[in-house]
Amino acid sequence: MFEKVQSSHQKLKVIDYTHFLSNENFVIFLFHGVISINKSKIRNYINKHLEVSRFERIIEELRTKGRPVSLDQIIRAKNEKLELPPKSYAVTFDDGFANNLHLAAPILKRYSTPATFYITTGFIQNNHGSWTDLIEYAVEKVDSVQLNHELLSKNSPIRSVKEKIDFLDKVRMVIKYNSNIDPYEFAKLIWKQNGVKNFDKDPELDQKLTSQEVRELSDEPLFTVGGHSHTHRILSFLPPDELEKEVSTSINLLNDWTNRKINHYSYPEGLNHCFSKFVIDCLKKHEIKCCPTAENGSNNQKTDLFHLKRIFVN
Repeated sequence: MFEKVQSSHQKLKVIDYTHFLSNENFVIFLFHGVISINKSKIRNYINKHLEVSRFERIIEELRTKGRPVSLDQIIRAKNEKLELPPKSYAVTFDDGFANNLHLAAPILKRYSTPATFYITTGFIQNNHGSWTDLIEYAVEKVDSVQLNHELLSKNSPIRSVKEKIDFLDKVRMVIKYNSNIDPYEFAKLIWKQNGVKNFDKDPELDQKLTSQEVRELSDEPLFTVGGHSHTHRILSFLPPDELEKEVSTSINLLNDWTNRKINHYSYPEGLNHCFSKFVIDCLKKHEIKCCPTAENGSNNQKTDLFHLKRIFVN
């Protein structure tokens, strides 16, 4: 079955995720969240959160045509030079949304599909939104968006859905490719210049897991919990002391919450420029064994465990 999804500009396109399955390579799918129904025009415009009916269809079709494996199986196959089954794939989630436990997990268990959940620990502690969520919220909340910034100024009003989405795409690019920009300060600037003061959290788009729920996921035999930084800043942009704090804080908290040694991680944003040998060395120092990227593509037995590619499901 082919899936109908919306692009960032709401144009209908068709994706068959089983098409990525291969006898020669293995695939890691990147999810973020699952919601009952998409009610927003601007928020979730990249379909980071899938509607639950569609998520189940994807998981069912992958389970029918492929062979789900865990990240631990991938690590073992790499280290022991073992062959993975044909059409192997792994399921991963980034960030730590509560809907991972309440909506996604029951479906994954129904189809006996292992999954790894990469948790941003600061989101768990404070039930805090990422910088992308904060900016999308502000853009949807106001009728007209304006911004005065040295790298991106929009003095003419931005009103239509398309104009707002174009603006968000540009904001993402500016933040993700400029190491001197603090993404949360940029979000604050947008809020301030557009008079946004309160964050009325959506129960499904914004609610994060609690530390007890992280433990509940970790206790499920099918599931694995890993780190995804503490504040979701780009790791390669951080100076050495801040990188060490970002990584160690996240791992120590997850060790405490799960009562297990954390050895899985994923890079925030995950593009090639978002990690480096220095970042990888820091992760290895903390006994991380595997850290997939968000670069698009499949993998084989020769792929380094810190350079694994993933397919973003949206």
